[in-house]
Amino acid sequence: MASMHWLPAVIGGLVAMISPIAFRPLLRRLQIVDIPNERSSHEKPTLRGGGLSTAAGLVIGVVVAAAVMDADVDRDLILLIGAAGMSAGVLGFVEDVRGVSVQWRAAIQVTIGVAMAIVLVQLIDAPLLWIPIIGFAFVAYVNATNFMDGINGISGLHGFVVGTAFAALGTLNDSSSLLVSGTLLACVSAAFLPWNFSLGGMFLGDVGSYLLGGTIITMAAVAVLEGLPVLAVLSPLSIYLADTGATLVKRVRRGERWYAAHRSHVYQQLSSSGLSHLSSALTVALFTAINIALGLSTVIGLSPFIASGLMIAVAMLYLHLPRVLRQSLIGGH
Repeated sequence: MASMHWLPAVIGGLVAMISPIAFRPLLRRLQIVDIPNERSSHEKPTLRGGGLSTAAGLVIGVVVAAAVMDADVDRDLILLIGAAGMSAGVLGFVEDVRGVSVQWRAAIQVTIGVAMAIVLVQLIDAPLLWIPIIGFAFVAYVNATNFMDGINGISGLHGFVVGTAFAALGTLNDSSSLLVSGTLLACVSAAFLPWNFSLGGMFLGDVGSYLLGGTIITMAAVAVLEGLPVLAVLSPLSIYLADTGATLVKRVRRGERWYAAHRSHVYQQLSSSGLSHLSSALTVALFTAINIALGLSTVIGLSPFIASGLMIAVAMLYLHLPRVLRQSLIGGH
């Protein structure tokens, strides 16, 4: 197992790293270009749809994993994780190319999430009550990752950190499906970062952010139904959920259209306050990693009450970072 789980990740990562050479000309021909708007943190039109490369790496990695794994259930779970992520990614690619109405996006996301949940509860023999819960969670987190994909590096780093966390959970729980899929996600996410930051680079686009969100929430659903502590499973998602949730609540209270483009997220405020894209993305990744460490500690003995209190404190500190940064800048002058 120690040698096998790296093979899908290495091959998938190489595909994700090399495939943009072929995808960039395609994206140009299709004119899939991100035009700066109220949500954007860039100033010039930039290619989007780079998530095709992470999708290619994920698909190839899942195929390799399915070919080398022995246990039928683990193989089926990895195939389900890949299928759910790819289904969301396909929807995202259609959105990148031609646009999809809010109503159709929601309906298709619900369909994918519920279908994934139905298959999952059958594979693990879990109660049917999980189907609507997982379906709702799927829609929520796919959209959260889409909302959070607004600066260079943030999604690639998120995929790397969260993938590593689920690989660690798989190791602690002896779950081959989580170990292999988590390592694969970490590698394909990291492989895109050089393209994201390169001169004249490109963004993941909706295809990439939907793929990322769909893959992560499906891994989380697998982890919960396999019996891992809920707090440990939610910890990799906590900062993204805190940022998205707090921002949506504020916008609804102000009477703003919550689904319209904006720059109200904490990570966007950090970038607007003077931090570079890389510094802002690393800040989000760091706070996510801290909460992951707290969540994982519950698997090895830390009280869930203590861990949850500390995780909430970390999330609150993250939400107040823009104010702290502004005050420090004012004090500096």
